[in-house]
Parts: sequence; structure tokens; C-alpha cells
Amino acid sequence: MKKQKLAAPTAAQTEPMRFSGPVLTVGKRATWERTKTWLLNLRTGLQEKKRQLDELNGVLEQAESRKAQFESAAAENPDAALKLSGAEAQLAKLAPKIKELAQALERDTQNAARQSHLVRTTELKDLLFGPFTDGLIAEIASALSRFLGKSWAHQTARGLAERSEPYRQIMFFLNRPPVSAELEDVTGELGLLADEITKILAGEVILEVPAS
Repeated sequence: MKKQKLAAPTAAQTEPMRFSGPVLTVGKRATWERTKTWLLNLRTGLQEKKRQLDELNGVLEQAESRKAQFESAAAENPDAALKLSGAEAQLAKLAPKIKELAQALERDTQNAARQSHLVRTTELKDLLFGPFTDGLIAEIASALSRFLGKSWAHQTARGLAERSEPYRQIMFFLNRPPVSAELEDVTGELGLLADEITKILAGEVILEVPAS
């Protein structure tokens, strides 16, 4: 008996699996719009505080430079002594302002990191887990239906889905670890979440994984 040759994978079989979110009700759409706005406002607030801190640090550097410039001549030059006094007074005012703003930025960054992780691992996960796993089961069932009946293919696909590589990647996407409390990482995560919500609202593909 001749051995049957396996057919080469078709384009459809080698294309990545694409997963989208559910169709939202009017109420849920409004809720996610508000969440997106809130995330972007968090990012804007952090970026504005960082801008203010950079500005104050720039003024501090200038004041320190003036102090160093006039220190050596202050003992013999009244004009230099006056300018040195002005630089020292400015430094005395700037130091606590910079410390306070830096501490506020650190607190806000840590809070934003916690909030973004909460959105990703609870609200977003609850929204996407069902549609993503249903889509994966449908993809596997479609491939199995060439060999099995439709009903049996669907039942078998349910058992195979959780052991598949695409499922592992879906779960990694939905359970990503929190980002570090570094400002750049947190603002990047806030922007990424907002982009993902935009795709959900538009009914676009959110995740692509290679077909196993």
C-alpha cells in the first residue's frame, strides 16, 4: 500500500491567528472611552511634572554656575559679592521646590504603574479573555473539521486549545507582568493601553500570534 503524502500547508494555514475584542454595547463603549481618556490624562500629568522638574533643574544648574563664577571674586569685589548672594538665595529657594516636585513625580509614577497594571490584568483581561479563547477554539475547530465532523471538531478543539502555543501567547498577553516604576516605562505602558483600547473601540485586530 502506498503511503499517502501530506499536503503542503496552504496560505491560510500559515497565516497568523488574529484576535479582536467583542462588540461593545453603548454603555460599555462609553466606559472604555472614559478609561482611555483617564489613562492619557495620567500620562500627560506625568510628562508635565517631568517637564517642570527638568526646567527647575536647568535653573538650578545656572544658579550653581553663577555661584561658582562669583565665589572667588566676592571677597574683593562688591558687585561679585552681590551676585553671589543672589545666586545663593536662588539656590536656597530652588532646592526644596525640586525635592518636593521630584518626590511628587515619583509617587505619581508609582501610582500610575499600579493603576495601569490593574486595568490590564482585570478590566482588559475580563473583556478580552472570552473573545480570544473563543476565536482560538474556532480556528482549531476549523482546521479539525476537514477530518472530523463539525460537532466533534469543536469538542476536540476545546481540549486542544489550552495546550496550544497560541493559547500560551494569549495568556502572556493578558497577564503581562507590571512594568517597572521608571517614568519612561510607565508612560509607555499608559500609551500602549490607550492604543489597545482604541483598537477595541474600532473593532480592529489587537493580537496576532503565529498559527501552531
